[in-house]
Amino acid sequence: LRVQMHTVRAGAFAPEAAESSAAVRTRVAQARASAAARWQPHGFTTNAEVSGAILRRRFRLSAPVMAPLRTALDRGLLSIRGVDRSLRVAWTLADLAGRTTPDLNDVSLALSFRQTEITP
Repeated sequence: LRVQMHTVRAGAFAPEAAESSAAVRTRVAQARASAAARWQPHGFTTNAEVSGAILRRRFRLSAPVMAPLRTALDRGLLSIRGVDRSLRVAWTLADLAGRTTPDLNDVSLALSFRQTEITP
């Protein structure tokens, strides 16, 4: 997982621009609870624990949402294991945003974390 950091501008420290630590903590707790509720029937509690088979079969995302991962896989830029890892990150991003399933932006962002040379 690679996260590219950019220079922070002084305006980013304005009080209205920042999410408080308490708000982040609440959002993370809600995301973890959502993941635990979703995966509990399958014997898991976090997105990181879920098997690739369950991600790809029982919780299959739509073809348009999966398109960036399929393209990377078809080009040989990503393995099935890489697809599974990207899906786990996409589910986490969706949980943090309060959505029930990942959307195209979640999948694209998750893929961008894998390698900077892979573009959706």
